[in-house]
Amino acid sequence: MWLSPARAADPEPHRAQASEDDHTGLSFHSGRFFRRETMRDDPDNTVTPSEQRLLGLRAMRAARARLASRDRALAGLRELGAALRAAGGAG
Repeated sequence: MWLSPARAADPEPHRAQASEDDHTGLSFHSGRFFRRETMRDDPDNTVTPSEQRLLGLRAMRAARARLASRDRALAGLRELGAALRAAGGAG
């Protein structure tokens, strides 16, 4: 029913929780903590090796699809050229 509350299709992603005592990725200046820009270990935004493999497969499949599309277009142009040559030679 449209009055029922919306259900979440996907659960919330796991967010890394920083401890208050852990200041390895923070710098302290003027009485405030700041996240270090050079911090390399950000669990929320790090691509895992399995995700890298999936991204590589997706890119490879997209490249193959583009090449196949170009091959189909070239074959169509060759057929059109042959048909035009045949029609021009007959007249």
